[in-house]
Amino acid sequence: VDNNRPSQELSAPLIRDRLTQIAGDLPIILVGDFNSGLEHPAYLDLTQHQTQPFTDTHSLADAPQATGDERLIEDYYWQRRIDHIFVRPAAKFSVTDWSIDLRTYADGTRTPSDHRPIHATVDLLTDN
Repeated sequence: VDNNRPSQELSAPLIRDRLTQIAGDLPIILVGDFNSGLEHPAYLDLTQHQTQPFTDTHSLADAPQATGDERLIEDYYWQRRIDHIFVRPAAKFSVTDWSIDLRTYADGTRTPSDHRPIHATVDLLTDN
């Protein structure tokens, strides 16, 4: 998803629709730099769509956590996340952990990127 308006709002339905065309009813894992926080219209489009909602793996994990610089962990504003790992449908997946890396270097003055790496262990549930 682009980081300029209105591209973000236009990209979310395009991604959702194209993945539906490609995958049909198959389970989907969608990972990316969405440049959209949890209150952004693009994030809301992806997660609250009436017939094709994605679920943020952060919400499926038992205990999401942050690693790295302790000062940043204490002050981290979770609503500000702009990179996400989504799944659809949520019932087909198990998320055993989710984390965000808040590591810094150069005595805490630098970060590796303007984005923070996220990690989730996502398992596809199979019918027995």
